[in-house]
Amino acid sequence: MAQCLMAKISESAILRPMAACIVSYVATEGLGHAVQVEAESLYEAAVLAVRTFKQYDCELGELSKLKVQIRSSITHTFTLEENPFLAAGRSKES
Repeated sequence: MAQCLMAKISESAILRPMAACIVSYVATEGLGHAVQVEAESLYEAAVLAVRTFKQYDCELGELSKLKVQIRSSITHTFTLEENPFLAAGRSKES
């Protein structure tokens, strides 16, 4: 079960080739920082963003939470019931 979950996470971590991503975080003083990078994966986007933040003296803490937004012209809209993963989870909780 854990291997299956990790495989799904790994699959979703791969972006289309060289996707534009906006990576942001909120510093401890409450100030938000964001940078746009071109990356092939979520993890590469995070590494490139952290490097850029450090170049501009925007140091992240060990517990900083990065938000990665993939820039795309595609928008997907659906209800919670239409998502098979969410629907299955909700029916198990009932």
